[in-house]
Amino acid sequence: MVGLDIRLKKVDRVYSPGEVLSGVIVIDADSSFSHNGIQITVHGVVTLQLSSKRCVKTFLSLSLSLFLFPLFLS
Repeated sequence: MVGLDIRLKKVDRVYSPGEVLSGVIVIDADSSFSHNGIQITVHGVVTLQLSSKRCVKTFLSLSLSLFLFPLFLS
């Protein structure tokens, strides 16, 4: 089992498409492993719902895929 924690450097802001993010990725794995890099793809949708009382409800849906590039030893 592998756990993944993404800690963004600036968490209190809105990011735009194509904007570069910075932070750290913490991977909690059952055993050690080697890799040449990590690719993370995040797709998200935000839906706003307005009511007659001018209350705004926000719904956020994210999907995340993670790929570890294996380390090839020669």
